[in-house]
Amino acid sequence: MPEPRWFHAAAVGGDGRIYAYGGYVEPDPEKSAEYGRGQYSLVIYDPKANAWQRGPEAPEFRYRKIYPASYSSQGKHWTVYEERVDTGRLPHELPNGAVDSKGRVYWFSDVGPVFFDPKRQAWDQPPLSTLYQEEGRWEGIGSYRRANGATATGPDGRVYLVGGIGGKFYEKDPIRKLLPRFELLSSLEIYDPKTNKWTLGAPMRQGRQIFPAVFAPDGKLYVFGGFGHLGMTEQKPSESNEAYERRSKEVDEMARQVLATAEAYDPKTNTWTPRAPMPTGVEGAGAALGADGKIYVVGGTRSYSSPLPLKLVQVYDPVKDKWSKGPSLKTRRQGLAVVSTPDGQIYAIGGMSQYRAYHPRMLLGGEPAAMGGPLASVEMLETAPKK
Repeated sequence: MPEPRWFHAAAVGGDGRIYAYGGYVEPDPEKSAEYGRGQYSLVIYDPKANAWQRGPEAPEFRYRKIYPASYSSQGKHWTVYEERVDTGRLPHELPNGAVDSKGRVYWFSDVGPVFFDPKRQAWDQPPLSTLYQEEGRWEGIGSYRRANGATATGPDGRVYLVGGIGGKFYEKDPIRKLLPRFELLSSLEIYDPKTNKWTLGAPMRQGRQIFPAVFAPDGKLYVFGGFGHLGMTEQKPSESNEAYERRSKEVDEMARQVLATAEAYDPKTNTWTPRAPMPTGVEGAGAALGADGKIYVVGGTRSYSSPLPLKLVQVYDPVKDKWSKGPSLKTRRQGLAVVSTPDGQIYAIGGMSQYRAYHPRMLLGGEPAAMGGPLASVEMLETAPKK
């Protein structure tokens, strides 16, 4: 890629090119303010030419706001309802992205998506969601605000957003948007790009974040591994020994929350079924469907307290419900994006070769441990049967 990128999204557009966007971007320091190099930038890969180019930066999402406005004149008071269009920024860390049946690449905000149209090479968004401020009511959005979840497009053309961390939108206080308690989510929401409508599906059997989701040829949605914990709260290096011990225990507990479980969702029956667990539980992995009908789970890390990324590729056969080991990556990666193209190639894009960790033992020494290693490199695996 033009610069390193991690915790980003990627999707294959209708033109067969790969679109990578969001995440954390490490540009040339001398060009850090240049347009198209930030966290809302878009870069486009042409597999035929083996070349990247820059696309237009994603815009802020827009929504309608209808609110009461009070007026007074000559001792009389009255209220009228006025309307304006407000804007907000897209979430850039582990963005929820997908592709619709028209080949448009979606990036979901809290109050609806924006999308990039490869034909017009431009960003747009569906009809605007509406906030009725006095009533505390939204129209045209899902039920949850979520981050660190997973997204996949089903054979029915709808987009499935599942898991992550977040909470339900307030009913009486839509401006704040989140419940006071930030939760680990198991919820599933389904967005239909054709109608711009949202529906709720059955929740997963287990809440998880920082995990991949992929549709298999059987029409079912598969989720793998992830992190079964909310994560750590903010910590300062000046904390006492007692706080240090408490947080060390917290890290040890989180290390046990990296998941090896797998589940499959059947849209026809609206049910989740447990599947064979992964040989190695990971978080921060990517996944894609190969031309052989198998799902390739790529990279990730084993635990929070030992966060070295892996070269591991684990291959799942949804027909046999069995796992096998695939060809290893050449570079350790976590927080990467993984996509597959129609010609049977799987691409592992960017990520971190090591991890920037915030562990109590590291914080007591002063600075957070920057075991950096953001990647711009891309690897490709051929999965189509040999002729």
